Amino acid sequence: MRTRKLTLWPIVVLTSLHLAFARTSPLCGEDLPAPGAPIEGSAPAARRLTLEEAKERALATSKLLHLASMNAESKAYAIKVARSDYFPKVIGGVLYVHFNDQLGQVFTTKGRTLGPIFSFPPTSIEAAVYQQNSTLTTVNVVQPLTDLLKVRQGVKIAQADEQIAKAEIERGTRELVSGVEQLYWGLLAARRIQKGAVEGVLGAELLAQTGTLEARTALVEARQALQQVDKQIADLQEQLNGLLDFPLCTILEPSEPPLPMPPFRCVDEVISLALAASPEIRKAQQTIAKAQAAVAAGKLDYVPSVAGFGGYLYQSVQSYVQPNISYVGVVGTYTFVDWGKRRNTIRERKTLASMASVQLQQTEDEVRQKAQKAFREVAESQQARSTAQEMLDLRAQAEKQAGTPAAMMAAAKARMLAEVDFIKADLAYRQAYVQLMSLVGQ
Repeated sequence: MRTRKLTLWPIVVLTSLHLAFARTSPLCGEDLPAPGAPIEGSAPAARRLTLEEAKERALATSKLLHLASMNAESKAYAIKVARSDYFPKVIGGVLYVHFNDQLGQVFTTKGRTLGPIFSFPPTSIEAAVYQQNSTLTTVNVVQPLTDLLKVRQGVKIAQADEQIAKAEIERGTRELVSGVEQLYWGLLAARRIQKGAVEGVLGAELLAQTGTLEARTALVEARQALQQVDKQIADLQEQLNGLLDFPLCTILEPSEPPLPMPPFRCVDEVISLALAASPEIRKAQQTIAKAQAAVAAGKLDYVPSVAGFGGYLYQSVQSYVQPNISYVGVVGTYTFVDWGKRRNTIRERKTLASMASVQLQQTEDEVRQKAQKAFREVAESQQARSTAQEMLDLRAQAEKQAGTPAAMMAAAKARMLAEVDFIKADLAYRQAYVQLMSLVGQ
């Protein structure tokens, strides 16, 4: 949301300045001190900044990207958590019980009669069935067997979550870099227009020395135009300082890099690269993988849950049983009636998987449309820039050939308007180029 807001600033700047410069009469030029000059006595920091430096600093200081990176790191730990269920669990327990009475007797023999003469009465031995102080200590090793299939699906879901988190990082990185680039170009364009606004003020000051009402009005209008430029530069500068984590009073001096040229000749090449590099498509693909794994895990609910186990037991509960016991075994459970829970769970997850597939198709269509539009806008803006450059050259020639002062003023105003149009066209081309390269991940 923030990036979208920032991209509107260059347009706002140039639109308002275009209207303002329509009333100015520039005659000479001189650089103006940076806008937003502080109170006399304080010295705000000034920083020269290249576009690459701005992008690197924005990526290094972005708190949102740092949070996204931490989220991806947590998803990597979640994969390890899911994989740990592949291995047997070692479980121990201790139980101590004290009974207030001795519990019961143990009978060892029964009475028996052998003929009319011999008989043996029943014999019993006094012994507690359970010791009054009883201890039971166990150490068990449990290895799930059939549940390993479910664990595998859980690992797939965790891996898909990690890939989705990485796709979010890439998407945020592209949006941040694109926003910084467009702010940078907007500030650079506003600086260039500011130079023309200064020329307008200086020229109007010379005319105002004649004392005519028209000349004084032109001077006030020129100063208003310059104030608008200063205000827009201050706004752009504050936003860029915020993204780069500079003090808000820092005066940025952007350096103009060479004009970039698109490396693509065919829209099909752009579409192919955009589809391959789109983080939105990768996110949709991983969402499908999650849904398919969830469906598979739901089907495994029909498989009995079987686990093998073994362990060691120490007991002092029964004195007539040996205290140290080792054992192994297998345990299995199965739910015979669940009133349609498993069946409806699978249906729900299949529906979600179908929705994810449709969402992937929709995302691919959107990426194709964006790539086609970006390629077209680059070509159109490049042509518009060439036309604006040609018009600016013609206006400059007309200004040189003007004879009378009135004709010179009119030609100078026309030349200045052509220069503003050229700056707008140049900015539009650079913005279109940024959008195109962001789509293809370059």
